[in-house]
Amino acid sequence: MEERTEKLEGAMEQIDERMNRLELEIAELRSSHKTEADEIRRMILEETAKVRAELKAEIDKLGDRLNRLESRLDGLSEQLNGLQMLIVSNFKWLIGVILGMLIPMWVTIILAILFRG
Repeated sequence: MEERTEKLEGAMEQIDERMNRLELEIAELRSSHKTEADEIRRMILEETAKVRAELKAEIDKLGDRLNRLESRLDGLSEQLNGLQMLIVSNFKWLIGVILGMLIPMWVTIILAILFRG
């Protein structure tokens, strides 16, 4: 019986040693996993910061381009307003010249018809 008890105690010691080794290995794996997860998290944060910086630079460039385009459009709008005023002015002169020629012509025709006979 003592022999069996000694064997059982020996087996229990072996099991205890194996359990301790397993616990250590599990602790090492957890530590390793945490370290790797922290490294991955750090890398993701760095890459995110880089991408944000690049996007901000691109957005700033686009903002500058939009400002330049807006300035050019303002200039074109002013030119179009000037052209519109010139066209209106020229149209008024054209109407004035045409009326200046047609009215005397029609008056002459009407008077010729009236005094002809």
